[in-house]
Amino acid sequence: MQEDKTYMKMSELSRISGISIPRIRYYIGKDVLPAPIKVSKTRAFYTEEHVNKLKLIKMMGRKRKVTSILRELTALTSESNSNKQTEIPNEPQIVRKRIIHASIPIFRKHGYEGATIGDIAQAAHISRNTIYRYFKDKKNLFVGCLNETILEYRESLTEDVKRLPDTKDTEIVKAKLVKVAEAFLKTYPAWSDMMNLLRAAAVKDPHSFASKLEEAYNTRVKPLKEDFGKLTRQKVFRNIDPDLAAVMIAGMHEYVTYFLLRGKFTKDVVQIRQDSIDIILYGLLRKF
Repeated sequence: MQEDKTYMKMSELSRISGISIPRIRYYIGKDVLPAPIKVSKTRAFYTEEHVNKLKLIKMMGRKRKVTSILRELTALTSESNSNKQTEIPNEPQIVRKRIIHASIPIFRKHGYEGATIGDIAQAAHISRNTIYRYFKDKKNLFVGCLNETILEYRESLTEDVKRLPDTKDTEIVKAKLVKVAEAFLKTYPAWSDMMNLLRAAAVKDPHSFASKLEEAYNTRVKPLKEDFGKLTRQKVFRNIDPDLAAVMIAGMHEYVTYFLLRGKFTKDVVQIRQDSIDIILYGLLRKF
């Protein structure tokens, strides 16, 4: 999932940057690093800004003394802070995101019925009461996790994939189909698990989950439908039903990815992708 910022704990910051926790605290105390984002008395988060600064410090430190680095970076930090408006992060949203990110693996492992708020609180390293401040019950939290899963798929589609240019070049069409397949492959494990849970929930409680299931299906199918309709109007494709074609291709993505990740094919990913595109574009009948 892409966010405006990536939020991490001190231990994660240390692991990513390769700099020890005591040294990071030292740099914060010297005002070389910005203060973390406090969400409680004992919990704080760090961003990519901290990572980038620490990488710079690490690189500079190979050839220079620490005191020299600190003087220069302190000056740069002061100048930077005076030239830009301070961004005020949405702290409740950070906590909400972390709860969701901790919840998704729990739901995937134990299912909707088997997952408990206690398990999720333990995974997120927060109290049950904190979870209930952001989500009124487990159902509400599950919907939040579904929204995040859908959002991750949408954001995995880059701008050039979302918008098919006006073209009759079949190579461009092929490239677009490949990128859509790659995006689905990347998000498939979490998507598949959460969609299976959503289908079951929609059968048991359609009032609460049927519309969410339809939204998930439309997230996959609608962009394909729009592209196929456009290609049909441009006479790149023959006169087909864009709705039916989009549903069929989305289903093909799901089944091919399922068997691919379980090692059921002898061919490699690139060849499977190429064969799939060939079947989509040219069909099954031999040309006589």
